[in-house]
Amino acid sequence: MKAASAPVSWGITEIEGLQADLGYKEIMDEIQAAGYEGTELGPWGFYPTAPDELRRELAGRGLALVGAFVDVPIHDPAQFAVGRQAVRQVVPLLAALGAPTLILSARQTPERAAIPARVTEADGLSAGQWRQAGAYLQELAGIARDAGLDATFHHHVGTYVETPQEIAHLFDAVDPDLLGLCLDTGHLVFGGGDNAAFLARYAPAVRHLHLKNVDAAVLEQVRTSNMNYLQAIQAGVFAPLQAGSIAIPAVITTLQRVGYDGWMVVEQDIDRSQPDYPDPLQGATAARRFLRETTGV
Repeated sequence: MKAASAPVSWGITEIEGLQADLGYKEIMDEIQAAGYEGTELGPWGFYPTAPDELRRELAGRGLALVGAFVDVPIHDPAQFAVGRQAVRQVVPLLAALGAPTLILSARQTPERAAIPARVTEADGLSAGQWRQAGAYLQELAGIARDAGLDATFHHHVGTYVETPQEIAHLFDAVDPDLLGLCLDTGHLVFGGGDNAAFLARYAPAVRHLHLKNVDAAVLEQVRTSNMNYLQAIQAGVFAPLQAGSIAIPAVITTLQRVGYDGWMVVEQDIDRSQPDYPDPLQGATAARRFLRETTGV
């Protein structure tokens, strides 16, 4: 297993309301300085999108491109074309750089972002919508496969695939050989799951890994309040990797037992507009050291 980081840990994200005014060279420099071997692409257009330029910038720092996160509107067939275009835009760049993975996710919606960690079955998609979403995601996964990429799906708070039940609905609607799972340890717990119990069922399906931790006290505040997803991030629901409630080394050990040898991408969502946001380089460096000391990877 190799360790990567991503621009999201510097506040560069697809999430509405969370953006940072930083240059990509600075972030690449700090990912390298923190001890990582790779990076995800981040939002389209943040890193260079010309293959030769991006290859040169990465190679100069000894970094690999490990994948790209693309959120698509699985809940609304009227917007499916938007997701197709986003996938067709990013796949050639990933293929040109030798990145192994396209990471698909459901697009955040206002109604779901308003109720993080408080989702009920009534807030979800209908049986017909799940069938449509499954067919759509398989189509997108096929675009990746045809370019030699592995497609995975990332469950995400604030979207229609947040809870363990919703993850199960999704994977009942797709071919697991065509679409694998991107496990996000933090989003799973935020969405009401338990990593050990979840991996007992889904470990063989994991083909990409996001390592993120959660502050249990803040999460409980989110569950018992009217906080929305952005407010939860601003309150610090995502903790430093070594300081949250999730036993990260146990997750890695479990995946190693089933032969997982892909990338692990360390993330900590932050909002740089907050006066006490954690220093990204310090956080990334501490997380990398924690992984080496506790897992040897």
